[in-house]
Amino acid sequence: MAKNRKIPFLRFVLGFITVVIGVFIVGLLINMLSDDVEGLLKQVWGEKNHLFYLLGIGAVSLLLLLATYYLENREEEAPPEMDTDTRQQLLSGLKRRYESRLQQKMNKELRFEIKLKLKYTKDHTSPETTEHFVIQHEKNAGDFDKLFETYLHQIRRLLILGEPGAGKTVLLLRFALQLIKKAEQDPEFPIPVILNLASWQDKGQTFSHWLEQNLPYSGGEYGISKEFSKTLVQQNSILPLLDGFDEIAEDYRDSCLEKLYPYLQRLRSSRKATWPEAVLCSRIIEYEAAADAPVFAIVKIQPLRFREVESALKPLVRENDIPAKELMESLQRNPLLREATTSAFYVHTLLNLFSSKKAPQFSAQTKAEIQAEIIAIYVQTQTAKMQLYPYEKTNLWLGWLAWQMKYRKRAVTFELADMQPDWARKGYIYNFFFGLIVGIVMGSTTFGIVGSILGGLTIGLMTGFGYGIQTITISTVDIVEFDFKRLKWRALVDVFVGGIVGGIFFNVFFWTVFGLVFGLAFGIFSGIVFGLFETISTIAKLPKLNTPYHRLKSQLWRDAIQWTLSGSIVMGIAQYLANYSSNGFWVGAIGALFISIFTSPLFKHWVLVFVLYHERVIPLKYPEFLNTVADNSGLLEKDGGHWRFRHQLLQDYFATWFEETHVDLLSKNWQEVKTGKR
Repeated sequence: MAKNRKIPFLRFVLGFITVVIGVFIVGLLINMLSDDVEGLLKQVWGEKNHLFYLLGIGAVSLLLLLATYYLENREEEAPPEMDTDTRQQLLSGLKRRYESRLQQKMNKELRFEIKLKLKYTKDHTSPETTEHFVIQHEKNAGDFDKLFETYLHQIRRLLILGEPGAGKTVLLLRFALQLIKKAEQDPEFPIPVILNLASWQDKGQTFSHWLEQNLPYSGGEYGISKEFSKTLVQQNSILPLLDGFDEIAEDYRDSCLEKLYPYLQRLRSSRKATWPEAVLCSRIIEYEAAADAPVFAIVKIQPLRFREVESALKPLVRENDIPAKELMESLQRNPLLREATTSAFYVHTLLNLFSSKKAPQFSAQTKAEIQAEIIAIYVQTQTAKMQLYPYEKTNLWLGWLAWQMKYRKRAVTFELADMQPDWARKGYIYNFFFGLIVGIVMGSTTFGIVGSILGGLTIGLMTGFGYGIQTITISTVDIVEFDFKRLKWRALVDVFVGGIVGGIFFNVFFWTVFGLVFGLAFGIFSGIVFGLFETISTIAKLPKLNTPYHRLKSQLWRDAIQWTLSGSIVMGIAQYLANYSSNGFWVGAIGALFISIFTSPLFKHWVLVFVLYHERVIPLKYPEFLNTVADNSGLLEKDGGHWRFRHQLLQDYFATWFEETHVDLLSKNWQEVKTGKR
């Protein structure tokens, strides 16, 4: 729809009158100026042209006002809401992701299904909070299907509590898949998305802001653009399924729950129908020490009892499954092992261990110790499967990654774009190498083309080191798509108007240096080139991220095309107008190409990989190593261009082991923190 034109048109008329009066006053003042000032103007603008240029200022102002009026009041399309195809594509991508995650767990830990015992509770919650609970009495929640129907129609805000490894994430995945079915059937139903709360580390942020920042990394092989993420949050289209409340740093947990409450209230008041609003998961101990969650029911996954484990193993024993029989016998003989096997994770892990050639032997004397021993033996057996990589290095590389994910990234998923210079023990080496390479390449090419090689290297090294010193992060932007169908007549008019405005601005500020014709031409062509690029490119709402380097490579190609095209045209026209030489076209293209390549996140990433490789914390072919671990062991899962540890207990194990055995591979500041010197 067109904008209301009355107020902008009035502003235009008043602005035009102001310009006319201003030019008239300036003209009167010039007539009153002394001969010295008028002589200076004549010297700068010419004997006969100084009044002409003064009038030119008024004309330029008028053109700017006209251009502003046009751009502000042209017919504009309203920002598109999420169309049916985009919604279905997002739902399909999420469905495939959650099915894949569940399948990976089924293949690598679930050879059978343990029926979780679910019970409603009001434990760890104040009476003021439980007044709003839908279910006031402690009772069995039934099986998953019954719990889901109660959640869908009555509870709508649910907290799931359980011990480590009890099956909270599996339960959340099942919730997500059932809710996606509802969203596929009803276009108004919110889109269920699983997010991990580990990255909550700012007490001052709103929950909406956190959601916008984390949605782009929650789609698996289908990413979500930052722009589209903001739209989804503003339209209240997301049903957040929040895993890992216990993984938030202790000082930030209460603030997360405090900011979640107004967000959920806004969801409820903004929706026409009463839809489910959230599911929250946490370990029991961490939730006990936190504030009350803004939910209407709590369901607790009960610890497994031996008869329930025995009941789950019996079908395998009847099928003469040797590992299941040996596990059953071991549980019957060892009371301490029975006591430690209180969750689905430990049952599945033990069954995996008994499937190996040599049955595990346990020597621990307490429940906690034997659980730690189960994990340690499991890690040893899985790491030993990595025949392409030495045992010690596999543990080191996984331990370093687990530590960085837990303490630096504060997340349970990892992609290559997450790696940052401060992950290196000696970050200044990254800055040095980056500045050196950029300086040598740019100095011997870009600067060397227009001058001497020695002078070019000097300027390039100074520029490279200056850029390298201040480069402390590797950031990527949204992935763009190119579509020449967007070049309609209205878009072309906008491009040329933008180019003319750019040319006028350039000429107003630089005509005394470059000249009127040169200034106008340079500015106009610059504006048109950049305008054309911005017109034919659009941010991909749901970019497919099915390879590790996809995000990094996409930005490299985008920047290379934009800067090479722009640099060639702008520099070519500029040099041709200056001395009728066509060298500027290829000089500008080469210079801009090198700038785009050697300042790209992909190049920065490769420099960082080189530094981390020489610090012995990762292999040179890092994605290949992570894929091998995910394909040949039960330690990692891969998800498009992302990886995650199969269970939080495994990530915690590797992170703790790395701290205890390789604290020297952390930066000096972190060494002081971990050794208690700070």
